[in-house]
Amino acid sequence: MKTKNIFLTAISALFIFAACTEEKIIDEPGVSGKGDLVIELSPSSVITKAAATDKGYDYATEEELNVDDCWIFAVQGNTIKARQYFSSPTQTGGPYEDKYTKGYQVTLNGLDYGTYDFWVVANPTGDADDSRYTTCVNLDELKKVIEGSTTYDGAFPSPNQLIKVGKKELFNFQGNNSDNKIIVPLTQLAAKVQLKIEVELKREQTGAYYEYYDKNWGILSDDGLLDYNDLVEILGKPDLGPNHGDDITSDMVKGYKYFDFDIALPSKSKGFSDVIINVKKVLIYKGYALQDLNLKVNGIRVNSQIGFPSSLDYETPNYVDNIIECGNIISYICSFYTYGKKSLDVQLMGNLLNGKFLYEQKGISSGIILNDAKSGNVKGIKEGTITYPQTKVLTFDNGWQGNTSTWSAVLVTNEENLELNGDVVPIGEDVKTTSYDQTAILVPDNGFINGHYYEGTIRIKSAPVSGQMTVEVDPFKDFGTIDFGFN
Repeated sequence: MKTKNIFLTAISALFIFAACTEEKIIDEPGVSGKGDLVIELSPSSVITKAAATDKGYDYATEEELNVDDCWIFAVQGNTIKARQYFSSPTQTGGPYEDKYTKGYQVTLNGLDYGTYDFWVVANPTGDADDSRYTTCVNLDELKKVIEGSTTYDGAFPSPNQLIKVGKKELFNFQGNNSDNKIIVPLTQLAAKVQLKIEVELKREQTGAYYEYYDKNWGILSDDGLLDYNDLVEILGKPDLGPNHGDDITSDMVKGYKYFDFDIALPSKSKGFSDVIINVKKVLIYKGYALQDLNLKVNGIRVNSQIGFPSSLDYETPNYVDNIIECGNIISYICSFYTYGKKSLDVQLMGNLLNGKFLYEQKGISSGIILNDAKSGNVKGIKEGTITYPQTKVLTFDNGWQGNTSTWSAVLVTNEENLELNGDVVPIGEDVKTTSYDQTAILVPDNGFINGHYYEGTIRIKSAPVSGQMTVEVDPFKDFGTIDFGFN
């Protein structure tokens, strides 16, 4: 059997290892002598990510490298001869590459002399008193114990609790080894997948505006403009007269925008700089949009190598990692773990809108408040009579106009910190809403391999004329693992 297949079989067997109680090492009849064996653990072959470094990769996160507790099994043939549970392995430095210097160390006490395969299960599911593991006597019995939970969150509660496995084969422990010490590299018993879903549907932006809020997210204005009372609330001042405000020059507004439009001041004006305000960014479209997009990954906990039965699937409650908007393309990014599989199928579900709708994002913006004389700019952009790129620069003329009681104020910004989850809201009764449910198959060249990191992209598009939905899947990139030289 090839080495790779032996290792995969080893991982499959360890798929179902979990915690047991600490117990004494079992004596092996016919073997003379006992000793202590130091086992050093190296989370060496764990999830890694490609990066723009001279070595072409980044190290796994601190959480993903973590070892909270572990089981050590000494096996001869198919028989478990000794086992010991360690609740807190000792952290050590070690001969590990570059910036990763953390390892773990445990000591098996009173081990009978003999030749063993040493199996390590780090971060096992269950607890130290779980009878499923304290009573098993051979590897075949352990294979009958499914890897832990019946839910995704139970199998992958957090990165620092991901199961890691390792094996040292046919080590002859006779008490006369030079230092009675072995090093066991651990492999993450999961593959990590980062999936980007790009939604590019036929649509046209017809307007845009801000809604403004107070510090407690009470709405102040929903028409893109701020009046005197709104300014008093935002700036925290008892009143605003002609002497309030800052001198704003053209140089001060360089780099500031109102949506995509640059800002111009024909002369020095007055306004309020360095303002931080809660806003909702509202973009108005007509065409197609996906509302409440969800992702469901089917069979995520099935290990295809040993054929465990399917458990519950992993379903996202919308995307929580990241949402990026670039023109007509909205990219949703989510990450998840899966056990080794040849492929994964995902369901993309939501509501497909056809008509007029709003795309909303809440958050915090910092910038300068100016007076939009006679509300011309804000109103024109909101109603679509002023459009980009036909108009690239907005001119704010007569920016002070005496007392702020006459202002129709607007925020121009150089920084938005908006929430990552955006809402799509239909407008009017003529919006057609239909259910959207489509499947895509994710297939890396060699399947999803435990301990590897993958990136892939799914593209949802609409045909230019009919608007019919299509799904394209880019080839998955496998960034592999890091070899620290202990394999």
